[in-house]
Formats: sequence, structure tokens, C-alpha cells
Amino acid sequence: MSEIKIIRLPEVKEMTSFSKSKIYDLMSKDEFPKNYSKGRSTSFWLKHEIEEWILKLAGGK
Repeated sequence: MSEIKIIRLPEVKEMTSFSKSKIYDLMSKDEFPKNYSKGRSTSFWLKHEIEEWILKLAGGK
């Protein structure tokens, strides 16, 4: 298993070139990996889930 890396919203935005509102809109439609929460104001994603989503979007290339 590869190393698990936690990333925050700024890195997700950089990886996808999407705005915060676009990311959350896609999440609400189950079209983007859900974030994880730690407390009320801390959320994060797992980098490999975002990378897998990008590959799927690109047709597995």
C-alpha cells in the first residue's frame, strides 16, 4: 500500500483547478470524493482519492 497523504482544500483546488464552490457542488451530487471532517472547521481529503478521481475523469489514461 502506498503512503496515505492528507490534503486540505487549497491543494484539492490546485490539483483540480476547481473553485471551492465547484468542489462542494460536485460533492453534493456524489460526483467528487467526499471530504473527511475532524471537528467543526477542519476538513480534508485523501490525496489518492483525488488522484483516482482525476484519472477516472480523464478516462483512465
